[in-house]
Amino acid sequence: MENLFKRRVDVLVGGYRFSNKDLTISFDIQFDDDSEPNESSVDIYNLSPNTIANIRKGMYVLVNAGYDRDVGTVLQGEITEVSTSKEQVDRITTIYIKDTSDRYKTVVKQSYRKGAKASEIIRDLIRIAQLPIGDLQLPEDKVYTSGYVVNGDPITAIRKLAAACGAGTYISHGKLMIRGKGKPADRNVIVLSPSTGMIESPQPHESGKKQGLKIKCLMNHRLLAGSYVKVESEKKSGFFVVKEGRHSAANNQFHTEVQVEAI
Repeated sequence: MENLFKRRVDVLVGGYRFSNKDLTISFDIQFDDDSEPNESSVDIYNLSPNTIANIRKGMYVLVNAGYDRDVGTVLQGEITEVSTSKEQVDRITTIYIKDTSDRYKTVVKQSYRKGAKASEIIRDLIRIAQLPIGDLQLPEDKVYTSGYVVNGDPITAIRKLAAACGAGTYISHGKLMIRGKGKPADRNVIVLSPSTGMIESPQPHESGKKQGLKIKCLMNHRLLAGSYVKVESEKKSGFFVVKEGRHSAANNQFHTEVQVEAI
């Protein structure tokens, strides 16, 4: 906890590296485990006109945040829009970012043999569309006894196949994640407690039919959709999986908020 006041933010885009050591940077980064892409925004203050002109739609962006030497990625994605406005003496450039890319959109016409498994078809579609994959875990590997035909967007086809196997799909840090609904990404536990940066008491929250919590803590780049967390507080303790959240940096705020559900 001794290094938690040494905040660090780095934004990498178009060959530039912008740091909060030299510039004022704020951001609002959202993440969740549903199938729709998340949109986030990053504000960078007082860039030169030439630098602003070199930041364009379609560019890849990486945002790292944390404290001192404990810094990690909180966003990877593609620019959807760039705008600049004036606020008193400041020039503020806002970069809007989506955590997926249109370059993976294509049309696939592919037939698969009788008896093909969902996992085989999904892996082949990932290969064809050149999708970066982060995880592939199917609770059930459905067998298509009559074969299977894909004619259209491969991502849509993957989502349908995964859903038929009891899995959900979403994008995290620019990678496609496929796993059982409500299942953690891995068994590495992130402890959330007052001693690890939790700054408010967890608040009850219902997530579908499951009981959940809303938790606010100091900036924690390790928290993302699917993270496996252990909550330790006076009112509520236990093991949970992260469903959604946001990383926020603005003025004196530098925190992460998550909604978790019980496992």
